[in-house]
Amino acid sequence: MKVQIRKSSTFFFPTLAVCVMFCAGCASYKPFPPGFLKAGHTARVVVRQMPARPQMIDSGNGGIIGAVITATSRANRMREQLTGLRGEDVQETLLEEFDRRMGEHLKLDSTDSDLRLEITVLTWGWFVPTIDFGIKVGEYQSQLIGRVEVFDTVRNKKIAYAHLEVARPIGLKPEEEVARAAVAEVARAFATQAEEALVHSVKQPQIHRYF
Repeated sequence: MKVQIRKSSTFFFPTLAVCVMFCAGCASYKPFPPGFLKAGHTARVVVRQMPARPQMIDSGNGGIIGAVITATSRANRMREQLTGLRGEDVQETLLEEFDRRMGEHLKLDSTDSDLRLEITVLTWGWFVPTIDFGIKVGEYQSQLIGRVEVFDTVRNKKIAYAHLEVARPIGLKPEEEVARAAVAEVARAFATQAEEALVHSVKQPQIHRYF
C-alpha cells in the first residue's frame, strides 16, 4: 500500500524561514521485498542530512506578511523554547530508536555489510497552520520530515524507502517543557514509522496534524 504525499511550497526569505504546506499524516514508502529479511542481511546506518538548528514553518499561503511574521516573532519564540537543542541531539535520539527497531530485522554496524540504510532529515522544528496574511488557525506542532532509503551495496541499487512526516500538537502557546519533550517524541516516532513502513507496510502514521 502506498499513500502519496501532496506538497506545494512557497519560500520567502530563505535565511529566515521556510514556508511549506504538507498534507496531514503523510507517508510514501516501498517496503523490503517479501521474504527479503529472512536471509539474515547485514547493514550500515548512515545519516546523510540533519539540520543543525530547528526551523519554523507555516502553511506557506500567507504571502509576504505571513512569511515575515513566521520568520520573526514565531521563529524567535521557537528558538527561545528550544535553546540548546541541536541537530546532534535529535540525531542521537532518532538513531537510538531506529537501531533498536531495525536491529530486530538486520545485523547493524557490520564492517562487511551488504545493505546501506541512509537517513535524511529535511527539517525539524515547529509548524503552524496559517491562512491569508499569516493568520494562525490552529495549534503549533513539533515536526520532523525526512526519509530513509535502503541500498543493496553489492548491486548499488535502492531496494526500499520510506518518506515520512511526523508531528505532535504542542498547543497554541507552547511551553518550554512540552516543546522540548515533543522534539524527542517526534524523533522516536519517525524511527518507529520508518521501521513499520519498511518492514510491515500496513500501519499508518500514528502522529497526525490536526488542522
